[in-house]
This record gives sequence, C-alpha cells and structure tokens, in this order.
Amino acid sequence: MSAPGETGILLEDLFRRLAGCIGAHLTRLLGPVNLDLAEESVQETMLRALQSWPSQGVPENAVAWLFRVAHNAAIDAVRRWP
Repeated sequence: MSAPGETGILLEDLFRRLAGCIGAHLTRLLGPVNLDLAEESVQETMLRALQSWPSQGVPENAVAWLFRVAHNAAIDAVRRWP
C-alpha cells in the first residue's frame, strides 16, 4: 500500500512521460480516425490507477500495467460501439 500523495506524484510523472507513447500505441491499434478514443483511454487509465494504486499498491511493472489497461479500455470501447 502506498500513500495517495506518493501515488499521485508517481502517476503525474508517468503521465508526463508516457501519455504520448500510450496514445500513439492506441492510435496505431485503432487508426488515426479514433484519436479521440485513444486519448480518452489514456485518461481513463490514469484515473483507474489513481483509484486503485493507493489501496492495492503500485504494480511491479507500472508502465506495462498502464499500457495493458489503456489497451483493454480502448478495445472494450470499440466492442461497445453500435
């Protein structure tokens, strides 16, 4: 378990360093017409991390966790499309 403040600082750093990379990965996966979805998935992932990491602890490989959760969020959003 980590302190919420520490988790927030870690996530802020990770967001600054990785948001573009994760967004680019999702844009390649979904196509450039879905750039908005890629960006929303990145933001949703950061929110999930802020909600779960303070209580469950920071994953051993936080970067991989962020990429996987963003990837899954994007795929789930595509599956929900009509």
